[in-house]
Amino acid sequence: IMPMISSFENSQNMQIFFDLDGTLVDISQKYYRVYADITIFFGGVPMPIGTYWRMKRAHTSVSQIAAKSLLPSHVSTRFIQECIRRIELHHYTSLDTLFPYTIATLKTLALHHHELHLISARKNSKHAHAQVERLGLVPFFISLAFGDKQQAIKPLIHPHTPFMIIGDTEEEIEIAKNLGGISVAVLSGIRNKKILSLYNPTYIATDIRGVPL
Repeated sequence: IMPMISSFENSQNMQIFFDLDGTLVDISQKYYRVYADITIFFGGVPMPIGTYWRMKRAHTSVSQIAAKSLLPSHVSTRFIQECIRRIELHHYTSLDTLFPYTIATLKTLALHHHELHLISARKNSKHAHAQVERLGLVPFFISLAFGDKQQAIKPLIHPHTPFMIIGDTEEEIEIAKNLGGISVAVLSGIRNKKILSLYNPTYIATDIRGVPL
């Protein structure tokens, strides 16, 4: 893991765009429960959570996960569709929990007068906003955006202010590159270090406590 650095100490304040799932919130139980329920629905046998999560973080294909779960390959498309249908249902999102360090880290960044924004690919914005509020995250952020992350970030960027995008997937890395920002890939979510390294983020950190500020 790249060590915490001090390149931005004593510099102007930054805009920091935080991804929600896997970055601020532990989603492992939700993802596993969705996977296990769908696997049972199609007549398969769910893998233990540790095995499933390692495969998920390694960006293993749905067909390979299905095969390991004793499901025929032809259910892969339906499996994906069912996953998309279920992943934002309250029954599953209620399993999300904040990482133990999330609130303390956000407080520290806010105290240093960095401008914090929250972004998420969640499609049900009303439900997502309610969950963020329930988790006590709303007071830390100047803006909350759900849906297309790049379209949400672009109009918020200040011309002469450095900005950073923090997330657990390749998507945030690519958006930072497209918009000319700093990318911090964290290993607390659905991608492991080997996968994230392929996309050449500016920094890789174990979690948001390693943000280079």
